[in-house]
Amino acid sequence: MADKPEIPNYLPIFINALNEHGASAERIDTFRQYWEAHPSDAPNVPCPHRYVAGKAGSLIPASGNDDKESFRCDQCGAEIVVNDAAMRHALEGKDRTND
Repeated sequence: MADKPEIPNYLPIFINALNEHGASAERIDTFRQYWEAHPSDAPNVPCPHRYVAGKAGSLIPASGNDDKESFRCDQCGAEIVVNDAAMRHALEGKDRTND
């Protein structure tokens, strides 16, 4: 993947996806720290689901999604939508991640 999504744009969506899949607050915070330290010019975007499971996986642009922007994990197949609606949903749940 040539371009890594901007951290301020997609981190809330990734955190929300982890919350919705029942990741612990500790694991979510660990992913947040890892993501913030991840070089912006790195060739891959780490899959949050694989990361909290202690495994490697990279998000790649999902193909065939005419009506939504999304990424799919090259290992587990998880899909994360990163459009404006997903961001609004993530930001609405932001308070749950800051407890």
